[in-house]
Amino acid sequence: MMDKVAVVGDVLMDLIIFMDKLHITSGSYSVNDYYFLPGGSSANYATALARLGIITFFIGKIGGDEFGRRLVDEFKKDGVNLDYAVIDAESKSSLALILIDKRMKRASLTYWKTYSSLKLEELDLSFLDQVKMLSISGYSFISNPMRSVTIQLIKLAKKSGKKIFLDPCPCLPRHGLNLLKKTLKYIDIITPNRNELVMLTNTKNLRASLIQLQRAGPKLVVAKLGSKGCIVNDEGKIMVVPPFDVKVVETGGAGDAFCAGLTMGLLRGLSSFEAATVANAMGALATTKVGSRTALPSLKELRDFLEARKNILGIENILAKLG
Repeated sequence: MMDKVAVVGDVLMDLIIFMDKLHITSGSYSVNDYYFLPGGSSANYATALARLGIITFFIGKIGGDEFGRRLVDEFKKDGVNLDYAVIDAESKSSLALILIDKRMKRASLTYWKTYSSLKLEELDLSFLDQVKMLSISGYSFISNPMRSVTIQLIKLAKKSGKKIFLDPCPCLPRHGLNLLKKTLKYIDIITPNRNELVMLTNTKNLRASLIQLQRAGPKLVVAKLGSKGCIVNDEGKIMVVPPFDVKVVETGGAGDAFCAGLTMGLLRGLSSFEAATVANAMGALATTKVGSRTALPSLKELRDFLEARKNILGIENILAKLG
């Protein structure tokens, strides 16, 4: 079977607004700039995988409005397979309003009603026969019926021997965190950021939380640490993976790109440390332009980035394995 991944979760349009301060009350405010761009954690991840040459199926619901048509067009342009996606002609597309200030602090308001309304009976489940991995975003646990669909897909995929990849999300304390904890026994790979790691384990000690989360089910735990790189717990072996230094323009979608790099590396036979190095490179590249997908690289662009840094220990071996 070729490397194929099914990605379940959110897809939406992002309205990104740059402003001086986030402290807003009632009144009128001027903004410095704005962008309308495709987004959604799962959709960004699927796009990043497709650009890296991984056959990727997006499993989710898209509205039939103007935004939805653009989201579909963007997926098709990047080579994401939509054969198993649901296009709802009667629904508005999901939308996020993202506010970013001069300090790169972010706040967001999200309409996720459409993507979270996905029902199991709307899906053709034969996609599970075609893939090696099922990838889930934490945003899929926000509300029912999507939450229930996600759990059922995880169990079906696990029963048929697929790898399960889970990237949590910041909203989990308010939406389904306890349920997610119960699902960890089905998960093979999990990629929390530092805050999500604390939420899932109730401990602030990084090493202890990595060990605790790994014992809950996932064989591979990779904690995203932003500009500090990441730390890996591979079945008890803990490794710190250093970051790549780039000029950061905007950080949206960096975690999604990170996850795509990790996934691609693991599918291509890299060790967990090597795959995490590729993940750090992808996350760094994603921050060099405005928008969650704008700077997502092709495989050649990723290779060029790594080639320019092949003096770093292990990079030449990674390049050889990527082909």
